[in-house]
Amino acid sequence: LTLAYTGTRAGELLAACWADVDWSRQILTISKSTSKGALGTTKTGAVREVYLPDLLVQALRVHQEGQLRAQAAGIETGRIFPGRGGALRDAGALRKPFAAASKRAGLDVEVTAQVLRRTYNTLGVAAGVDRLVLRSQMVHTREEMTAHYYSGDAAAKAEASSKILQLKGEGG
Repeated sequence: LTLAYTGTRAGELLAACWADVDWSRQILTISKSTSKGALGTTKTGAVREVYLPDLLVQALRVHQEGQLRAQAAGIETGRIFPGRGGALRDAGALRKPFAAASKRAGLDVEVTAQVLRRTYNTLGVAAGVDRLVLRSQMVHTREEMTAHYYSGDAAAKAEASSKILQLKGEGG
């Protein structure tokens, strides 16, 4: 849910701690990443703030309460999503749950963290989100990256074609 509603890279989310959440501002500060079991900087080296919509704030609060109630393994690390026994979780740990969810949903494509990230980008462009804001959320250093990850659907392309024809006075 957090990946889908923020467009965050999986390794960056898995490195995040509860201390990185500013509940009053609904912000998650991304300052580190995990890869192959090691903690390091983000892919771009940049620290950024990611907005958490109400739905996600509620889900994260329920998740945190569940961790505390169960005294879940890894709770002492302060990580939002600790691995088994508190180990640092790697993005590869998401493959099996995503494969199972894709199968259960009857999808022809396997959803991955990258698919969620690209979908967030595409939906942001389609919704007309200011490109600077979207680049900031996605941490795309160049506009070309935001454009590269945009994959408009047929309806969006049909609408664009219609608008272009209207400009030329040829109707839709």
